[in-house]
Amino acid sequence: MGTMCSCLRNRDNNTNNYFYRFKTNSLSLLYLIFPNDSGYLNRIKNKKSRQCISKINFINKVEERTITIKNIFCLVKLNNTEIASGSDNTYTIKIWNLQTGTCKRNLTGHTHHVWFLVRLDKTLLASGCQDGSIKIWDYTRGSCLRTFEALSDNSDDLYSLIKLSESIIASGTGDKSIKIWNVNTKKCLRVLSGHSDHVICLEKISYTQLASGSQDNKIKIWDYTSGNCLKTLKNHSNWVNCIVKLNDTQIVSGSRDKSIILWDLKVGKSIKTVTVYYKPIKCLVKLNESLIASGSDDDILINIWSLNTGICLMTLAGHKDDVWTLLKLNKTQIVSGSLDNMMKIWDIDDILCNK
Repeated sequence: MGTMCSCLRNRDNNTNNYFYRFKTNSLSLLYLIFPNDSGYLNRIKNKKSRQCISKINFINKVEERTITIKNIFCLVKLNNTEIASGSDNTYTIKIWNLQTGTCKRNLTGHTHHVWFLVRLDKTLLASGCQDGSIKIWDYTRGSCLRTFEALSDNSDDLYSLIKLSESIIASGTGDKSIKIWNVNTKKCLRVLSGHSDHVICLEKISYTQLASGSQDNKIKIWDYTSGNCLKTLKNHSNWVNCIVKLNDTQIVSGSRDKSIILWDLKVGKSIKTVTVYYKPIKCLVKLNESLIASGSDDDILINIWSLNTGICLMTLAGHKDDVWTLLKLNKTQIVSGSLDNMMKIWDIDDILCNK
C-alpha cells in the first residue's frame, strides 16, 4: 500500500518561495519548490543561474525530536515520475514521486546500509545491502519476493551491483571476485576472478561484456558469459570508484587518485585524462557523448566536464556534504544524493544547449 501523507504549506516572505511539509506517522518530508511559473523558470535559464530547481530533505520524527536521515548512498530511476533511494537510516528503500515530492512507498527488510539499487523491469527492483544480502522487490506493491546472500565466507562487504538482463545481475565483493546471479533461482551462475583487491564498481558495456573497477587500481573487461578476462586497463594510481559507459567503444572511469580517464576499449588504452587536483572522484553520470558530471568524496560540489577539452564547464553548488550518487533523470535534469541528507534536482539545459 502507498504511504498516505498530509501536507502543510508555508511561504517565505523574503523569497516568495513556498515550502511544503508532508507528514506520515513515521516520516515528515520537507519539499522546496519555486513558484509554479513557467516564465520564472525561463528567466532562470536565460540568466544561466544553474540553480537547483527543487530539493528533497528527509526528516524523521521520533518523540518530538527531528533526526535527519543520514547518507543517501544510491538512486535509481523507476519511471518518468518516480525514483528510489537507499540510505543507512532505518535501512529503508524509499519510492519518491518527483512531481509531488511525496514518499509514495517504503520497502523495509534490510538490516544494514542499502548501498545499491537496480531496476530490473517495470515492477521489479534489486537492492544490495552492506551485509551482503540481495533482495528482489515488487516495488509497485512494496513486497519482497526473495532474498539471497552474495558474500562468500572470506568476503567482508558487498561493493557493487548491476543489471545484465531482467533476470541476471552481477555483484562485486570483498573477496576480489565478480559473481553472476540468476535472480529467479538465486543461483550463482559464474564467478569471475582476476582482481587482486576488492571489486568496488561494475558497468555493463555490451550484451556479453562488463567492466569492473577495483581497489587494485585496475579496470578489467570481461566476457561474463564465458568468464574470460579480455583486457586489463592500467593508468589509475588509486582505487577505481566508478565506471560509466560512454558508447560502444569508450568508457569513462573515476578514481580515488582524483582523476577521470576516458578509455578506448578497442585498443585498451587511455585517450584523455582529466585531473581534479583536490578531491577523489566518487561518482560519475553520462550527460551525452561529450559531457559527464562528477561527484566527489570530501566535496560538496558537482562538476560538469567536457571530455573533448578536459575542462570543467560548470560547477553546481548547493550540497553541504559529500556527493555520493548522481542520476540522469531526463535530457535536461540530473538528481544528486549526498551525505547532507538531501536529494537535489538540477536543471542543466543551458550547458547542454551551449556546450
